[in-house]
Amino acid sequence: LDIVQQQIANKPKITKASTLKLLKEMLKEDEDEDMVTTSMILSLQCPISYSRMKYPSRSIYCKHLQCFDAQWFLESQNQVPTWACPVCQRNIDLQDLALCEFIEEIINSTSEDNEQVEINVDGTWKVLHEEDVNLSDGEEQKPVISSLSQDGADPEKVKSESVSFSNRPSEPVVISLD
Repeated sequence: LDIVQQQIANKPKITKASTLKLLKEMLKEDEDEDMVTTSMILSLQCPISYSRMKYPSRSIYCKHLQCFDAQWFLESQNQVPTWACPVCQRNIDLQDLALCEFIEEIINSTSEDNEQVEINVDGTWKVLHEEDVNLSDGEEQKPVISSLSQDGADPEKVKSESVSFSNRPSEPVVISLD
C-alpha cells in the first residue's frame, strides 16, 4: 500500500469522463455498415496476479479500458523491470501510471466475488455472473456486437455475439528464472 500511495494514489486519476470517451471511441471503431458494438465485457481481475484489482491502473497513453492492479505492477517491476503494460505491451513511465476513476468506482460498487462487468456505450454497467458469460483467464474486453436489420431500426431483428480481442493463452505461462 505504501508504494502505491507514494507513487500513484496521490497523483491525478484518469477521469471517468475520459474513460467514457475512450469507451465510445473503442466501440465506434468496431462498427461497420451492418454491425454496431453496444457494450464491452471487462474483467475486474488483474492480468498480472489473476486476483481482483484494488488499485485499477493503466498508463495515461494506453488505448484500452482493461486495467491492472498498480500494486502488483509495481511489485513485479521490482523483480523483473520490463516497464511494459501487461495488457498492450506499451512502455510505461512511472509518471504516466494513473488510477482509473471509473473502474475504481465499479470495483468499489461490486462484491469481492464479482469478476466481470458489461459496460454499455453510455457508461452504464452491470455485473456478469458465471452463467452469463464464461471467459477463460486470458480473455478481456470482449465487445458485444449487434447485427442491424436492413433499415437499421428493427430491434426485433438484432442479435448479439461476443468477439474476443485477446489471443493470449488461457492458462498463465510460468517461466523459471533459475
